[in-house]
Amino acid sequence: MIYGRSRLIKKGSDSKTTNQTSLKEIFRQGVFTNVLNPKVALFFLSFLPQFIVPSHSFALQIALLGLMFDASATTFNILIATLAGHVRSLLSKRSELSKVQGLLPGVILVGLGVLVAL
Repeated sequence: MIYGRSRLIKKGSDSKTTNQTSLKEIFRQGVFTNVLNPKVALFFLSFLPQFIVPSHSFALQIALLGLMFDASATTFNILIATLAGHVRSLLSKRSELSKVQGLLPGVILVGLGVLVAL
């Protein structure tokens, strides 16, 4: 509740500051995060072997399934990023929504704090 209250007091002052990061740095951070994420390895180790045909090359099948997964995930992430960009541009044009965006996280966190306290 204290964090929510501090968000309400700030009234979104931190949402107006933007951090300019290069696309190369963002891509590097994404690759670094995904390579070190054990959930991805566990997913491939537990999910993909059931689709492997024992009479064919194991490595080739895993590589092909991995590439198919990567292509579909990349397509989905590009769609989500494009949609988020459009929503952001629409929201940034309306100043009244900017105030709501500044207050909403604080209201949600205070509300969750009250629910937990009950």
